[in-house]
Amino acid sequence: MSDIYKIAEAAQLIGVQPNTVRLYEKYQLISKPERGANGYRIFTDLHLEQLKLVRMALKTEV
Repeated sequence: MSDIYKIAEAAQLIGVQPNTVRLYEKYQLISKPERGANGYRIFTDLHLEQLKLVRMALKTEV
């Protein structure tokens, strides 16, 4: 079973602000996270890998 993270935890692990994670979700750069009973997003290890990939891709010069 993979670990689960709140948005602030996921953002901190990647080195971005939570708003950046929300923006990546809005633009569908990462898969949509499930929501808990309280409505909070639930991020997994898969989301962390996707966030890392997006960060790398956006840093690359085209």
